[in-house]
Amino acid sequence: MERLSTAKVTAKGQITIPKHVRDSLNLKPGDKVRFEVDNDGGARMKAMNRSIDDIVGMLKPYYDGPAISVEEMNDAIAEAAVERAERALRPLPRRGVAGDD
Repeated sequence: MERLSTAKVTAKGQITIPKHVRDSLNLKPGDKVRFEVDNDGGARMKAMNRSIDDIVGMLKPYYDGPAISVEEMNDAIAEAAVERAERALRPLPRRGVAGDD
């Protein structure tokens, strides 16, 4: 169920987030929030308080191999970039042109 609240903007542009909103979003001192403003003048506030611990294992259903280090990921990315550049620089296969025998 939606519960509406208002907050007053101070001379410094600050507002106090109502307690029930802080509780609902599990906001703690030091957490960050993001504001998204629509073209029609509406706005939305989103809590940015998820820690890395909250998302550990999120990709597990998509990868079941051994853990990969950041260095291994960087090496794989670099290798793929070199392969892609080499493919891009290869001459195009020659097509039959009128007069070619």
